[in-house]
Amino acid sequence: FCGEALPAAVAESWQAAAPGSVIDNLYGPTELTVACTAYRWDPASSSGECEMGVVPIGEPLSGMRALVVDERLIEVAPGEAGELLMAGPQVTPGYWHDPEATRRAYVVPAGEAETFYRTGDRVRRPDGAAPMTYLGRMDTQIKVRGYRVELGEIEARLREQAGVEAAVAVGWPVGATGAAGIVAFVSGRQVDAGVVRSHLAETLQAHAVPAAIHVLPELPRNPNGKVDRAALLREMSLMPEWFFQRHLGLTLEPAENAMLKHLQELLVQSAVEQPASLVHRDYHSRNLMVVERDNPGILDFQDALQGPVTYDLVSLLKDCYIRWPAQRVQSWALHYRQRLIGAGIPAGRDDAQFLQWFDWMGLQRHLKVLGIFARLWYRDGKRGYLKDLPLVLDYVRETAQRYEATAPFAAFIAARVEAQFAEAQRRESA
Repeated sequence: FCGEALPAAVAESWQAAAPGSVIDNLYGPTELTVACTAYRWDPASSSGECEMGVVPIGEPLSGMRALVVDERLIEVAPGEAGELLMAGPQVTPGYWHDPEATRRAYVVPAGEAETFYRTGDRVRRPDGAAPMTYLGRMDTQIKVRGYRVELGEIEARLREQAGVEAAVAVGWPVGATGAAGIVAFVSGRQVDAGVVRSHLAETLQAHAVPAAIHVLPELPRNPNGKVDRAALLREMSLMPEWFFQRHLGLTLEPAENAMLKHLQELLVQSAVEQPASLVHRDYHSRNLMVVERDNPGILDFQDALQGPVTYDLVSLLKDCYIRWPAQRVQSWALHYRQRLIGAGIPAGRDDAQFLQWFDWMGLQRHLKVLGIFARLWYRDGKRGYLKDLPLVLDYVRETAQRYEATAPFAAFIAARVEAQFAEAQRRESA
């Protein structure tokens, strides 16, 4: 195995399926010609040598040297964690025509005579007979509300509890002093995010429990085949990037950024506290049709996954292309709540809580849609979505005005967004 970190569960399953096979875990960045350390799986002892549910990366190949250092590039004590540096004949000389990147990545630590490559990977230096273990990227150790959090540990617990091979945890939203919380992503179709989060709350400190767990059919990958964390974060930033910045030309003040991050936290928490059910992607009028039986028929089935119980409901009743009278929408929503209760599905302590779940799920969805529709025009040239933006913004404004906790965002829309939005629509529709 070579590429991503090898989960111990995968190695164990492979060994069980092919007991006569030999499992070698190879480690190495491209700059070290792909493989520079190796670890051979031993069915009798390897499970006990794994850390955070990941198979060790073992010992350097012949001629290669490993150095585990702190932020000052000084070697750490045996058994301590630090950044892995590698030297030897497999180290490439640098980056083509990029001396600045070469200077940052290729270093000669104090007391050394040869050049080492900084892998950016966090490992534990071997202590005695213990193998070198992989702990994640250096940039996955972050601060959350003042506490230092190792995202690799959260990801290991996610893989264990969700029974999946791939899981990613990211700090979100991120401010000047660190992250306000954790958001997680797992791949799979049979994952109950609510149950997983409940189990995590029993084993992790409160600040390390993800505020939301998104279940995706598969995690995005970069050209090297590794999980693309940046792509996951971009999905969380669609509205600020494409609607505020690109469409409106609006640069948020620090206080406005803080207000927006607080709003996002409220919406995530509201979604997390709802019962989970089967939900659909793009479940709206343009993808549905009337058929003879088993209505509605779905024209463009995108995906089905676990999500908040109000997600499909608000996607239909606060459709981005059709507007229904507000009283009718509320009546339909409460009728749906009664049907949930009749089916034995938790639906909030009363009508007010359910309607807030419904409204805030819609607010979260519509904020994301503002970013998606703006991106469809500026990136993909699909002008038709510009005419749908006013209705979506109306939904956002009306919901934000309805609740005291979201009133500051409603005031921000009135003071900073509405005039800029009218001008942007005139400009782009000309």
